[in-house]
Amino acid sequence: MSVKNKLFCMITITFMIYGCSSADKDMKKLQEGSKSLSGSDFQKRDFSGFDLSNVVMERANLNEALLKKTNLSKASINKSSFRAANLESANLTGAICEETDFRDAKCAGADLSAVKMANADLRNADLRNVTFRGADLRGARFYGSDLTGADFTRADLKGADFIRATLKKAKFEEARLIDVDMSGAFIIDADFNNAEINGVNFFGADLRDSRLKNATISNTKFYFSRLTRVDLGGKKIPQARMNGANLSGVNFVNASLSNAEMNGAEMSMVKLRGADLSGAKIIGSRLEDADLSNANLSGVDFSGADLTNCDLRGANLSGADLSSTNLRQARLYGAVLDGTKIDAKYRDFIVSQGVKNDRVIWVR
Repeated sequence: MSVKNKLFCMITITFMIYGCSSADKDMKKLQEGSKSLSGSDFQKRDFSGFDLSNVVMERANLNEALLKKTNLSKASINKSSFRAANLESANLTGAICEETDFRDAKCAGADLSAVKMANADLRNADLRNVTFRGADLRGARFYGSDLTGADFTRADLKGADFIRATLKKAKFEEARLIDVDMSGAFIIDADFNNAEINGVNFFGADLRDSRLKNATISNTKFYFSRLTRVDLGGKKIPQARMNGANLSGVNFVNASLSNAEMNGAEMSMVKLRGADLSGAKIIGSRLEDADLSNANLSGVDFSGADLTNCDLRGANLSGADLSSTNLRQARLYGAVLDGTKIDAKYRDFIVSQGVKNDRVIWVR
């Protein structure tokens, strides 16, 4: 049955049972081919598989409507409400849905490529495997939504809210993430390759196994986040904020982390070979079995840190503070200890490694 005939049957049956309500009049306008349906009431209506492309349906009520596999491409649905609607596998490519309400909606598998959704509300929605490629999502709210496998390639996410969202295996390649809030988000195995990450808040986020190849990172907070096995080798992350973060096994080889804050962080087996951490604060952190060989650690505050079995060979520790630090089994061959503060109890241990220590500041 054609879309037109399906609509006609729906309207006829409704008229016979209930008479003509304002909602029925809206349905009749649609059946007559009208593309101007702003302010219409389509709550709980079934448009599954319908072609509503290019329709103008702003400030309309589609709460709990059934729109599975519906074609809404290039539709103008600004400020409309799709709360708890079912849009699974729907086509909204190029649609304009600014300030539109999709709270609690089911949109799994929908295509929202190139959609304009500035300030849209998608809180607690099912957005698994949704495509947002090239979409304008500035200021959009995704709080608590399931975005597993979602594709944000080249999307503009400035000011978006992903607090406590699930973003497992999500793609953010070449995406613009400026002032985005991802605190408490579950972002395991996500792809941020070539993304612009500026002013993002990853507080308490889980980023295990995520990829950030060629991504630019600045003014970003990783407080208490989990970055296990993330590869940040060669990255320039000035003034990184990673207090309380789990950085176990993270690759920071040759990275630039000057003036970073890593206080109270879990950094066992972290790879910082050749990295620049000058002026960083790593107070009270755990760095067991970490590799800091040939790293620039000048002026770093390691006070109270655990550097058990840490590789510091060839590292520049000029002016660093290692007071109250656990240096048991640490390797310091060839390290520069010019003006470095070290507990006096390690004097014999350091001398036994043949390290020049005449300019060490021994702390008792």
